[in-house]
Amino acid sequence: METRTADDVIKLLNEIAELDRDAISSLLTLRFDCNEALADHPSVQVREEGDGRFSVSMLGILNGLFGTLGGDGERKDWGHIMMITTWDEEKNEPMKIEKFVRTGEK
Repeated sequence: METRTADDVIKLLNEIAELDRDAISSLLTLRFDCNEALADHPSVQVREEGDGRFSVSMLGILNGLFGTLGGDGERKDWGHIMMITTWDEEKNEPMKIEKFVRTGEK
């Protein structure tokens, strides 16, 4: 079995986003409510919504494959894969993915 790295997944995500940006944007930006047990997972990226709820996206699950950044910086618990997105507040358009990068890159 071939081992994949976060960089391999980033490359694939960028390739498939080029093929159908709308579908990949919808798939990876859609969030679902989840329970506290999933929120407590050591590497899956889950967002606390501020009202006691938690939510997870497919990108949070993918990040769970590679663990967290670690260290002491402001992103120490973040995943290795980040998406750069756009949002047109004036038109209230859904989020569109521009590209995927390693966390901390532009």
